[in-house]
Amino acid sequence: MSTQNALVRFARLLALVPFLQTHQGIAIDEAAESMGITERELVSDLHLMWMCGLPGYTHLELIDLDFESGHISIENADTLAKPLSLTSDEAIALSMGLSLLGALPNVELNEDLRSAQAKIQAGVQRASEMAQLKRQVLVVSARPTGQNTAHFKTIESAILRSEQVEIEYYVSSRDEMTSRTIEPMLLRLIDGISYVEAWCLQAEDRRLFRLDRIYGAVPLSTARSHELGPVAAFDEELELPKYQISLAPSGRWIIERYGAKVLSEADPSGVAATLAVGDRNWLLRLALSAGGDLVVTSDADLQDEIRATARLALANYEGE
Repeated sequence: MSTQNALVRFARLLALVPFLQTHQGIAIDEAAESMGITERELVSDLHLMWMCGLPGYTHLELIDLDFESGHISIENADTLAKPLSLTSDEAIALSMGLSLLGALPNVELNEDLRSAQAKIQAGVQRASEMAQLKRQVLVVSARPTGQNTAHFKTIESAILRSEQVEIEYYVSSRDEMTSRTIEPMLLRLIDGISYVEAWCLQAEDRRLFRLDRIYGAVPLSTARSHELGPVAAFDEELELPKYQISLAPSGRWIIERYGAKVLSEADPSGVAATLAVGDRNWLLRLALSAGGDLVVTSDADLQDEIRATARLALANYEGE
């Protein structure tokens, strides 16, 4: 199957699910005619739909179909119950087409077409308002899970209302919890990590904050005083010194938690990586707390300092 055909079929399946949910028990030939396909194509789509569902992929999550009798019933597909929406281009083209049709001599739109035209025009108006909003604030889907959901909603609301937020933010490079007032402007998803781009009143500059490191968010009634401006490319580690490290297999959690960049995994005994660090003492503490799972390999002075600190700690235990 070509890519184009696969895309056409995918779009058809997305439209077919809500159609079947609102036409329970419809005959196969009638459904095929309504979808503009052959009965054979419809049956093939129904067999494919059996494989679709939510993660888990057991009978509890997969779409359930029955069409052996020649009539189709569908269950367990509520997540796809909403029909597809028109894109802005499609809505505008359709609205213009109906307007031109209604302007023709001796042509009068019936009640159903007038109703459809009114709904489409209302949708186009809402899309225009959202486009105007997005010129001020662009919101990218970047929803977190768990305890950060409430903070996400607070920040998302502040973006739409153009208001400030007071946050409690953990700065991993300094191993420090900070309080600051920000003006959220944009939510971004970078390499699978959710960020809020905001003007930080303490730094008096634009900053990026990881959503999973925000431990408190209080909305303020103060209006935002800075605008977003051009959205720049982002490198969280651009100005931070980088250290080469070696991680034991049991220390791979450091890669995910602190964003270490893997250089090589050829050695079965460990992983070579680089870690961007804003505070050298923080890396020293991390190496000590990792208990041998992390070894700094690029800074001889820091290596000596880690060894000396470890010996001092052991000496304190021996003196007890």
